[in-house]
Amino acid sequence: TVVGQILSASENVAGAWHKPMTEAYAERDPAGITSRGYLTILGAETLMSVREWSGAGIDPVTGVAVIGRYADGSPVHAKFYTPRFGTRHALISGTTGSGKSELLNLLIFVALASPLPFVPVILGPQEGQSLPFWRDRCLYAAGVDECLGMLAGLKAGMLDRSRYLSSLRWEDD
Repeated sequence: TVVGQILSASENVAGAWHKPMTEAYAERDPAGITSRGYLTILGAETLMSVREWSGAGIDPVTGVAVIGRYADGSPVHAKFYTPRFGTRHALISGTTGSGKSELLNLLIFVALASPLPFVPVILGPQEGQSLPFWRDRCLYAAGVDECLGMLAGLKAGMLDRSRYLSSLRWEDD
């Protein structure tokens, strides 16, 4: 058979292993080979136990931090920056209650616990509802007007930095 037929029968896959669909699931082969796929069978309730954050920040050599764990228990890594190239970009999305704000809280803690100087900037156009803990602890703007003012200030600072960096002579390794 082809993996597409198995993927369309996820309830049957889980049932064959006497598991809920969150603990037994099939995935496509990363190489796109349609005759192959991956079957993941997890132990019971692998994400039910809480694992406290270790307090570790971002590794200064790699720019990577552990921010959680996958359902199979392996660590989830986030790349905050690439040495010599700077910070990385990311998008966090999800439905109401999916944990976006808690992930942002963790990412801010990780950044602040790092040996390198990271400066979190929080823009909360909805009056800062999602991240109130940080209001007096880092750069923070609540409400549309404050956010627009903060963005204007950040833009001016970045342009000043760019002008300064463009005046330096660079020597590469």
